[in-house]
Amino acid sequence: RMGLKHPRQYALAASLSGALDVTRRPTYGWNDALRAEFQRTFGPLHSARRAEDDAMALASRVETTGLPFFYIDCGSDDPFLPGNREVAAILQKRAIPYEYRETPGRHNWPYWDRQIVEVLRTIQRLRN
Repeated sequence: RMGLKHPRQYALAASLSGALDVTRRPTYGWNDALRAEFQRTFGPLHSARRAEDDAMALASRVETTGLPFFYIDCGSDDPFLPGNREVAAILQKRAIPYEYRETPGRHNWPYWDRQIVEVLRTIQRLRN
């Protein structure tokens, strides 16, 4: 979302198991405090505030020049996998520079700890 809304501030925008469809969900979170924070952050379902942060809509309409490189990585057993696939498909369709990885794993620290190495490798590759 940040790379799409503020493209000139970033050279790379990376997402590991991102909740890229979060603004399209009626609620989000495992407990009342997280659900309340979600509502404060994104506002009510179908609100203008949520539309402003909708990653799929942003990717579909953003000006394609001057964007950062997008790195999207999600585990094959992650509940956020469909949203990650959808954003990757939009980036591909619009020829926006990106890399998408889908490897075995879940939405947890062991997965992210393993995959952050790939983000760092991507940064290094892009710098050279």
